[in-house]
Parts: sequence; structure tokens; C-alpha cells
Amino acid sequence: MKRNTVSALLVILGSFLVLFQARWGVAAYGNDESCYLEWLHRFIGSEFPMCYSHSHPWGVSLLWVPMGLIAKGLAGILHANLESILLPLVGLFSFACWGLSLILLHKVILIRNPHFRFRLTALLFFCIPVINYVFRYPFFAHSGELLLTVLSFYFLLTHRPILACLIAVWLCFTRPYDALIAGVVMGYALDSPNEKLRRPLRIGATVLAAAALFLFVRIGFFTGYHGLKLVDAFHTLRWLSLERILFGFGGLVWWDAWCLFLLALGMTAFRRLSWMDRASWAWLLALFLLHINPSKLWDELQPRYLIGAYVGAILLFARLEPTLPARWRRVGLTLASFQAVSQLYLFWTTPYYVLRHFGPITDTVDPTFAQLALLLHPWDLLPLAGLSPVPFTLFSWLHALPMFQRFANYGHYALKGPTLLIFTAFVALTLIAFLHLLRCGSLRHKTRSPLVDRNS
Repeated sequence: MKRNTVSALLVILGSFLVLFQARWGVAAYGNDESCYLEWLHRFIGSEFPMCYSHSHPWGVSLLWVPMGLIAKGLAGILHANLESILLPLVGLFSFACWGLSLILLHKVILIRNPHFRFRLTALLFFCIPVINYVFRYPFFAHSGELLLTVLSFYFLLTHRPILACLIAVWLCFTRPYDALIAGVVMGYALDSPNEKLRRPLRIGATVLAAAALFLFVRIGFFTGYHGLKLVDAFHTLRWLSLERILFGFGGLVWWDAWCLFLLALGMTAFRRLSWMDRASWAWLLALFLLHINPSKLWDELQPRYLIGAYVGAILLFARLEPTLPARWRRVGLTLASFQAVSQLYLFWTTPYYVLRHFGPITDTVDPTFAQLALLLHPWDLLPLAGLSPVPFTLFSWLHALPMFQRFANYGHYALKGPTLLIFTAFVALTLIAFLHLLRCGSLRHKTRSPLVDRNS
């Protein structure tokens, strides 16, 4: 097995064993997630309570259909409740989509920069604001959105334009924000010296543009997004909101500084960029400008709207990285490291710390203070360690035993029935695979041949 593949699998499996929170990840869902699950139940022909909104598209639910069909078959064979099998399969599948995205993203980066190291890819990958929707709330669309975006770039840069355009259309109906990928496809068509590729790329870009226009008109002027139409958003547009997005709680300066660095980098190098890179930069800029809108609350979770654009921005950075002055390269990687750490920090602390110590966020509760107060009480995060897969699985199996009766008040947190069996099997396989990969890596390091002295 190649070294980069081993490293990627270690990162993926290790992240699952440390970060995944099964209490929510395989057994519970909220309002928005119910909309995607309703689409899935429609696709597999089963009943599900109606979603509260019609603003959630069906794209990610189509990605989940294989898991839905497997769950439906198993539920029929075992005479079990469908949800007890469906939820763990979909939750774990969403995590798998995230892991596959990391592997494919590095492959795509190597096409643009063959000397780019995997450790840098992993660092930039953790800058993408999707962690909360992989390890805690995987029934959102964001993990599938990330995979479809990476697949679009992968097929595009490996000269498979039809597959790239089909995946990109699918992406548009997963997250309409990502319809701007049509510009990326058109940019690649302009860059391509191959005349045979230009025609299907232009046709694909036209189809994508038509899909984007359809979504823009439908959502912007007719259905709206949760009742907010584009005209209403423009009426409330204020540049004063820029300060809130940059410096407010959840502002980009504090949690997504690398995003601002990418915007500045693209602006300074715009003339040297290819058409595809220009379109990727414009995608990120357009989504940033779209949210200068006081009618929409901006908090630390709102950068999720930039997830799709981040992929193109990472490829832009990988393309420019060899030509960057050493000083600016260090600045970029420092900001990326800060952002990756801040994403993990937000994952662990929001909303746990605020809700536990201050109650629901109101005008009298400053969440910024709650976040900073955690630095003085880091031990308050220790209970969250029990939500990691291995201890949480053990707790779910043992909570009913007499010696665990003192934890009876927490019994409703435990996994039960088929959900517990499926999750336990996945945790066991993950742990075995992780330990095996660690062993392979250590053996490879020990058997590596010593350097030969060229002067001898």
C-alpha cells in the first residue's frame, strides 16, 4: 500500500475514533435533517413524517439511496424498525464520504502540483468548515456536498468531461449555492488545449448554467429559501454587515482567516491565474459577498455555506504554492493551521459549553465570553471524551448492568438494538484497521534502507 494511502487512512480512521459522536451521529436528527431523510424515504418507497420546509433539495438523499435500500432489506429480514438500521448506515456513510473526499482531494492536488505533500493536504482539508456535519450531525447535506464537489474536480482534471458535468449537476441539486461550479467547468473548457474536450465541456457548462439559472429563478423569485427571496435579501443589503461577518462572534477573522487569505491571494495573482482558477476564486468571493446581509444571522457555523467553494480555493492555493514567496507561504500555512485548530475547537465547544453553563443563547448571554471562559476551565470538556466511539460503545453495552446503575439517569443516551450492533461492528473494524495500519507504518519505517554516503 502506498505511503500516502496509509497516511490518509490513518487520518480518516483516527479522526473517527477520536471525534465521531455516536449519540447524535447514528441515532438522532433535527428539523433540517428530517427533510433530507424524507426525500430518502420517498426514494426507497417508505413512509416518513413530512418535512417542515420545501427548501431542502434532494441531491444528498439520492446519494444515500444504496444505504436506504440495504436498510429496508435488513429491516424486512430481521423484522426490525427501519429507522434503527437506516440511521446508523446513513450516518456512517456520510463519514465515509468525508474520508473518500480527503483521498480524492489529494489525488486532484497532485495533478496540479506533483510535489504537494499529503500532510499539507490534510491540514488544508481540516480547514473546510464541514467537521461539525461529519462527526456530530451527519444527516445534513454537507458531507455529500463535499464529496460531489471533489468528484467534479477529479473527473474534470482527469479529462472525463461528461462525468464531471453530470456530477456537477447533481451537486447543484444538493446545495444550490454550488451552482457557481458552472463557471469552473466553462473556465476549464477555455483553458483546455484539446479541441475534442472543448465541445463536451462547453455543452456541459451550458447545461450547468441552465440548471443554475433555473435554481436561481425558482428559489430567488418564487419559492424562496425558508421564505426569504432574493428581492427581500437585496432590500436588506447593508455594507455595515461586513463588520459583523468579519469581526463578530463567528466572524471570519477569528475562525476562517485562511478564507480571507485565499481571497487576497486570488486578487493579487488574478492575472496569472488560469480561467478555471479565476472561476474558483470568483465562486468563493460571490458566496462571501452574498452573506453581507443582516437578514441572515451569521455565527460560527455559517461558513458551511462556503464548503463547495473551499475545494476550488484549495486547488488554487496548491497551484500557486510553488511560486509563492517564502514569507507569504509561511503566512498562508500559519493561517491554515490556526483555522484547522479553530474548527476543531468550535466542534468540541459549540453548543456544549454555552448550553451547559449559560443556557440558551439570548441577548444576555455572550457566546464569545463562553468560548473564552473555556480556556480557563478546560476540564469541562472531559465529559465529551465519553462520546467518542470506543467509550460510548462500551457505555451502551454496560449501562444496564448493576454496577452501572448510578448511570441509569443517562441510559436514554445509550444506543440500543440494531443501531448498537451496527455501530459496534463498525467501531471494531475501524479499531482493528487503525492498529494494523499503525503496525504497517512502523514496520516500513524500521525496514527503510539507510542513506548511502555519496562521498564514500
